[in-house]
Formats: sequence, C-alpha cells, structure tokens
Amino acid sequence: MDKLSIGMCINYIYAYDRCEARRSGIDVRDPEEQYRKLKAASAVVEERYLRGEISQERYEAYMRPIWEYEALGDI
Repeated sequence: MDKLSIGMCINYIYAYDRCEARRSGIDVRDPEEQYRKLKAASAVVEERYLRGEISQERYEAYMRPIWEYEALGDI
C-alpha cells in the first residue's frame, strides 16, 4: 500500500463508491468506458465545431467530461 499514488487512491475510492451504489440498485456507468466512447467521437465533434456547425457552448459541454477525466491522470 505504500507504493500507491494519489491518483491510484482516488481511483480506488471512486471504484468503491460505484460498487456501493450498484449494491444499492443504482445504475452506475464505468467512467473509463464513457471516456473511451466520448473520445472516439471527439474528432468528429471538433471538426464540426471548427466548421461552425456546433456552438462553443455545445463543444465545451461535450469535451468537458473528456478534459476532466484526462486531468485525473495528472494527479
């Protein structure tokens, strides 16, 4: 346990909370799976944003979960 980074501890806590929520009957999605799905479509979203088809607000709303998830890796 002395070799855990802060990020690993946070991931453990989040995983524990998700398990407890599932035990209570709450539908909880895996954040890594959600991240992969969002990241896979992010190139299309960015392209549409650059062409002006998507507003900055909608672009940022889509990208925010990606940015937040990637920021967790920097902890």
